[in-house]
Amino acid sequence: LSISFIVFFYFSLFKKSVFWTLERSNFVLATKNSRVAIFSLQGKEGLFLNLPEKSKVKVTRGFGEYELGKVYLLGELEKKGGSLLKETVQENFFAPVFGYFYTENDFEYQRLSQKDIIAKIFAGAFNGKIKTDLSKPDLLLLYLRSKMLEEKKTKIQDFTVDMDSPLKDKRLRNDGLSIEVHNSTDHFGLAQQIS
Repeated sequence: LSISFIVFFYFSLFKKSVFWTLERSNFVLATKNSRVAIFSLQGKEGLFLNLPEKSKVKVTRGFGEYELGKVYLLGELEKKGGSLLKETVQENFFAPVFGYFYTENDFEYQRLSQKDIIAKIFAGAFNGKIKTDLSKPDLLLLYLRSKMLEEKKTKIQDFTVDMDSPLKDKRLRNDGLSIEVHNSTDHFGLAQQIS
C-alpha cells in the first residue's frame, strides 16, 4: 500500500471521530491501586487532575456510596467497570467524560513530563496494555493531539472541593453559551437531573 492511501484512510477515519471537532475532551483513568484521575485536552493545553480515591461518592445505578477508587472494580462484577466509573465521575465531579482508561500499573509521575503522561495513556491503550472504550482511530487521533500539547500549558494538580471546575470548555465559557434540557418522557424531573 502506498503512503498516500494510508494517510487518506486514517484522515477519513479521523474526520468521523467526535474528537476531530470537540474542543475539550475529558477522560477518566483508574489504576489497580485505586488511583483515579481525570485528564483533559483542550487545544495545546492539558490537565491531569488527581481525584480523592478514598472519598466516598454516590455511585450511579443504585449502588449507594463507595470509595471512588473502588468504583471500577465494583462495576467489573458485572463487566461494566468503565461505564460505571464514567457515570459516577460525571455525576459527582460535574465533568463530561468521553472515555475511560484502566491500567494494572501505576504511572511514575515523577519520571514523566505532564504531556508525556497523557500521551503514554493513549499509546498504552492503542497497544492494548491499557483497557479503554475508545476505538483505535480515536486513540491514534488523541495521541497525535497529545503530542501537540505545550509543556508549560499542561499541568498536574489535585482536586479540591472548593476549586472552580478546571474542566469547563473555554470556548463555551467565552461565548457565554448555555444549554437548556427539556424532558419529553414520563419520568418527572429527568431534565433537571441531566442538566
